This record gives sequence, C-alpha cells and structure tokens, in this order.
Amino acid sequence: MHKILILVLIASMIFSCNKLTDRHYRNSDASSGGFLDVQLDLNVDKTLTLTRIDQKVVSESEAGTSYEPVSHSTTGTWTISRGELYCEFNESIEFINEAFLNSDFKTKGMIQDQNKIIIPISTDTIFIYGQPCIQTKTTTR
Repeated sequence: MHKILILVLIASMIFSCNKLTDRHYRNSDASSGGFLDVQLDLNVDKTLTLTRIDQKVVSESEAGTSYEPVSHSTTGTWTISRGELYCEFNESIEFINEAFLNSDFKTKGMIQDQNKIIIPISTDTIFIYGQPCIQTKTTTR
C-alpha cells in the first residue's frame, strides 16, 4: 500500500512540474510569399502578443517596387484549463473574427467566446489571418 502511495506522489510531482511556460507560433515566407508575417507569442508571464506585419508598396518604378513594413500588435493574456489554451485579447469581437475566423482556413478545435479563443493544448498549427502559424518553440518546467 505504501509503495502505491509513494508511486502516486512521485507521478503527481512529475506531472505538476511539467507545466507549459511559453509557446510561440509563426507563419513562414513560403505560405505568405514574404508579404505578411504573423506571430503569436504566449509568454512566460502569461501575457500574449499577436503581431501582424504587412508589406506596403511605397514606390514603383522601372527598377522595381519598394515596400515598407507596416505592423500591428495586440496584447492579452493566456491560461491553461482542462487541456485547452484560453487566449483573451484586449480587442473587439470583430478583431477576433478577422484574425481567426474570417478565412477559408480555420484552426481545428478552436472555439470563440467573446474576445477569447480556446484551442486544444495539443494544437501545433493555428490559422491566423488565414496563414498557417506553426509552433516554433515551447518551454516547459
């Protein structure tokens, strides 16, 4: 009986120590042609940042076209509960729809609740602005 109890305690300690501390998703130039960068960072301090960088035409000539990056970032917070990531943005529902839902491509298992998106913790690809953003880094402790 004592051996079983000790095993249960050790297992719970191992699993409680293996908590997600941060995660990062980013699209690639191959999917966007290099004209759109999208990155979602779930940071160690439980804040999140969603950044979109578009390339805007600033001049055109016979020599070619010049582009200038135009970026937009938004922030929020994230938590984990019942095997799902809860990402709450400091933005409107319209923003959430534009970023995550108004596309032919949607993240499998994603749910929207007001200014939150909820996705399974096992998700390795999130579609943001229609772009596949692949998980690039995850840290656990």
